[in-house]
Amino acid sequence: MDDLIKSLDDNQLAAEIRQVAEQEKNQLVDFLCLLSEVNRRNLHLQKGYSSLFNYCRDQFNLSEGSIYRRIQVARSLEVFPFLIDYLRDGSLNLTTASLAVPYLRVESGETLILSLLGKSKRQVEQLLADGKKQTAKAMPSGAAGHIPCCQQDSDDHADNKVPLSPKERGLFKSVSSEEVELSLLGDPVIENLLNRARELLVPSCPDGAASDVLAIALQYWLDHHDPKRQKVDTLAEFQLNEISRYVPRKLKDKLLYKSGYQCTWVSPEGHRCEETWGLEIDHILPWSQGGRTREDNLQVLCRAHNQYKFFAEKNVSADKVAT
Repeated sequence: MDDLIKSLDDNQLAAEIRQVAEQEKNQLVDFLCLLSEVNRRNLHLQKGYSSLFNYCRDQFNLSEGSIYRRIQVARSLEVFPFLIDYLRDGSLNLTTASLAVPYLRVESGETLILSLLGKSKRQVEQLLADGKKQTAKAMPSGAAGHIPCCQQDSDDHADNKVPLSPKERGLFKSVSSEEVELSLLGDPVIENLLNRARELLVPSCPDGAASDVLAIALQYWLDHHDPKRQKVDTLAEFQLNEISRYVPRKLKDKLLYKSGYQCTWVSPEGHRCEETWGLEIDHILPWSQGGRTREDNLQVLCRAHNQYKFFAEKNVSADKVAT
C-alpha cells in the first residue's frame, strides 16, 4: 500500500476516497460515452474484432459481466441521452441502468428511469417484474405466447381431422412462405449423431442450428450418391467459376481449410479477427465491379466483417452496419 495513503489522517482519508469515487464515477460515464461512439462507428470491426464484446474483452481485460453491462448501457445512450446525467450524478448506477435498458421505450423511457432512481438492485428487479406482469395482463386473452391466426387455423379444422399416430404425421409443417418446421421421431442415437456433427461443422453452420447440420449432411450425401447431381455439379463448377458469383462447395471447403476456419480480416495494426462462427466467402473485388469467382479473388470473412466491407464499398455511414 502506498505510504502516502498510510500517512493520511482519518478526515483526509475520508475526503480522498470520496474524491476518487467521484472521479471513478465520471470516468465510467466517459467510458460509456466513448464506447457508444465506438459502437456507432463500428470501430471494433475496423480493428479486427467481430463483436464489440470481443473488442472490450481483449482491449480492456474486463470480466464478462462487466462488459455486458457496459455495452448494453452504451448502446442505449444515443437513443436515451438522459441516462448520462443520472449516471453522472450517481442517482443511477451501471447495474440498475443495464437492468432497465431492455424495458426502455422512446415515449416512456425517462419516466421509467425516474421511478428507479435510488433503488437497490433487488427493488429494481421487482419493479420491472411487476411492470412486465401488468403489461401481460393488459394484453388480449390468448395474445401472450400464441399467434391468434395460427391458433384459429388449427381450431377451424380440428373437428374434420382424423387423429393420426406420430409416425403417420407429415414431417413438414409450413411456418411461413420461407420456412417449414421439421419434426420426426427416432432413436436417441440420432441426438448423439446430430450433436457430434454440429461440433465438426462449426465453420459451415453459423448458428449451429440442427436444420443447418441436417441440410449440410443431406447435401453431402446427395453430392456423392445422386448420379444426376454428380454430373450437373461437375459441369457447373467448370462453367460457373468465371461466369457466376456462385462459389462451388469444393472451392468453399478449400478456402475454409486454407484460412484455418477463421475470419481472415486483419486490422491496419495487424490484429486478425479470431471469429470462427458465421464464416462466409467474400469476393475481394466485388462481383458487381467485375470481380470473378476465382480462388485468388475470394476470401473468408465472418458475417460482421463481410457486412462491414460491403457497406464500406458502398460508402454507407458506419452506423448503418448491423452487427
